[in-house]
Amino acid sequence: MKNLISMLRADAFRYTGGNKKIIYCYRYFAGYRYSFWMRCSAYFNKSKNIIAFTFSRIFLSYFMYKLGIDIPYTTQIGPGFYIGHFSGIFISSEAVIGKNFNISQGVTIGRASRGAKVGAPIIGDSVYIAPGAKVFGHISIGNNISIGANAVVTSDIADNSVVVGIPAKTISHEGSRGYCVNEV
Repeated sequence: MKNLISMLRADAFRYTGGNKKIIYCYRYFAGYRYSFWMRCSAYFNKSKNIIAFTFSRIFLSYFMYKLGIDIPYTTQIGPGFYIGHFSGIFISSEAVIGKNFNISQGVTIGRASRGAKVGAPIIGDSVYIAPGAKVFGHISIGNNISIGANAVVTSDIADNSVVVGIPAKTISHEGSRGYCVNEV
């Protein structure tokens, strides 16, 4: 249970900088509500607590439809997960995401089902993905990355990069400095 509480606190810290508690974040931030039930579902599934798992999955499903977010509880996401704006967010259950991850509305992180890059992305720490961006295939996104609005990423990205465009190309090495605040 300590692991679940620490994950929920880390996520809440990203929203408020530690000034407010889990209950405050749950009440005032819709993205936090989704991540709250996603984390609870993952924890209770692993702990084999069927009643708590069923309860948390019902709430997760409710918020999935209400907020337009489809992130399965089986997706591996590190502490400090921040959903800036909700609606139209889709993440593959096979994706692996590091800590201090920021995601905006209209983002898809998907699995490629054919070609040389079959699979889902592996995303590092302190990554910011702007609205409308798409990330596909078994690619590696480094640490401290900013992916610009409506970018389409289909190849690996080195650490400390800012990428934009279709297909995404590196335009600077400033990284996500200023976008990923209140890091854990």
